[in-house]
Amino acid sequence: MENNIIITDKDIKELLSYIEPNKPYYCDIENCIYRTNEKGNLRRHKKIVHCIDVTWYYCNIENCDYKCKHKNSIKKHKTNIHNIDVTWYYCNIENCDYKCKHKNSLKKHKTNIHDIDVTWYYCNIENCYYKSKYKSSIKTHKACIHDIDVTWYYCDIENCDYKSKLKNNLKVHKKNVHNIRCKRSYQKI
Repeated sequence: MENNIIITDKDIKELLSYIEPNKPYYCDIENCIYRTNEKGNLRRHKKIVHCIDVTWYYCNIENCDYKCKHKNSIKKHKTNIHNIDVTWYYCNIENCDYKCKHKNSLKKHKTNIHDIDVTWYYCNIENCYYKSKYKSSIKTHKACIHDIDVTWYYCDIENCDYKSKLKNNLKVHKKNVHNIRCKRSYQKI
């Protein structure tokens, strides 16, 4: 004889109330197990995750159908997409015409193109002279060149044994070999 036990969302939420008694507010949306100790957090959760009681803000530029949940996002959208109320930041290096809308982008530009205010990161493996402007590149370098802390990405297509140390290489493989384009095209092991 087979025993079929059906557990409902209500059962799960009741169980969670015993596990987390200090979080009395819970989301009543089906399949959602969000819990919090503040009512305001629950309201914010429902707005952001489930789009309940949301005030939408729309771009008023002709033929633009952009909408968002935050008033400040409309201003950023108009600046970034429509070039309205833009403050331009210009590179002050001689013969450089670079300009951008964000101060941070200018700093990155000066670091990457002109080597200004660069913090160099070095590989600490003996007799290796690799250096980079990015700490994450050192980790990638060590994995690819020295086989240290390697994360393998395996193709999830049946009967395919391809694996790579770089996630992007797997994406290229799937596109070129299997003619597949997708956002998550890897299994991390």
